[in-house]
This record gives sequence, C-alpha cells and structure tokens, in this order.
Amino acid sequence: KQQGYDVVGLFMRNWEYGIKGSQCPNRIEFEDAKKVGALIGIEVIGKDFVKEYRDRVFDVFLDGLKQGLTPNPDILCNREIKFNVFLNEAKNMGADMIATGHYAKIAKYKDHFVLDTPKDSSKDQSYFLFSTTKEQLSYVHFPLGGMTKEETRQHAVRFGLKVADKPDSQDICFVPGG
Repeated sequence: KQQGYDVVGLFMRNWEYGIKGSQCPNRIEFEDAKKVGALIGIEVIGKDFVKEYRDRVFDVFLDGLKQGLTPNPDILCNREIKFNVFLNEAKNMGADMIATGHYAKIAKYKDHFVLDTPKDSSKDQSYFLFSTTKEQLSYVHFPLGGMTKEETRQHAVRFGLKVADKPDSQDICFVPGG
C-alpha cells in the first residue's frame, strides 16, 4: 500500500471450524486480518477454499501416508491452493498480482522469474515454494523477503498492530497438538 498499490486483503479459509482435534484458528486469524486491514485502510474479504483444500491437499496427504510416502501438506497447499486456486480467484476479482507473507524473494533471471532466498535465512520458505511455476511467480510479490522477522515485527509495532507479538504459525491445522 505504501508503494502506491490499490490493495485488497483476500483471506483464504481452508479448514472447517470446529472439527474435533483441529488446531486451525481460522476464525481468529480472519478477525485479526480484518482488524489489521481496518487499521491500515485495506478491505479484507474472506473466501472459502475448504473443499479444494480437502480434495487437493488433505486427501492427497492421507493417500500418500497410506502408500508409505512422506507428503508435505505445506508444499501441496502452496502448489494447489495458494498459487493455483487462490491466485486464480484473485485474478478473477481483478487483481494484477498477489502478495503473500512468505519469507522468500523473486528474482528475474534472463527472461523469467525464479525463487531466491530471503534476507532472513532462518525464516527461508523458498523450499515450500519450489513447485511454483515461472508464470505464477510473475504474479507474486513477497514483501517480507527483504526483511528479517524482527524487522517485520518492528513494522507491525510502528503501525500499532496488535498482532506484532503474535507467535509464529508453524503448525499444520489438521494435526492436533502441533
């Protein structure tokens, strides 16, 4: 927004509320996102991708486990939901690009876009984004890639965001107890 973009927040709900044992705080996260949006003047819209997540991530994850594989739901979610279903929804809403909170960078190499490591190598998430295509990357911006986690938190404090001290989210929401 500071760079002059017309920004709309798009919150994706990927998991059902109230599933026994679920650790997914979707409702709280959405409320936090709306409060932050209101503070900085950004509308935040919620979209439901529960069916797509169940079909393309959760069921695939379970099938992989049954076959003795070690699937990674974060990689599946990035490939199937964030940079596929979510990106397409944003485009359908008229977005020219999306920005996410991943700690990664995008670099231009010759005539295409590639993943690059972020400033904060201890938070590097480029591994979880390896299956993102060059075309998808051409629509993506990772604003946190040039900052450390501490710098991100300092910005949140400077803007008066109550989420500045919120613990990092590193759990898989459908795995009880983290």
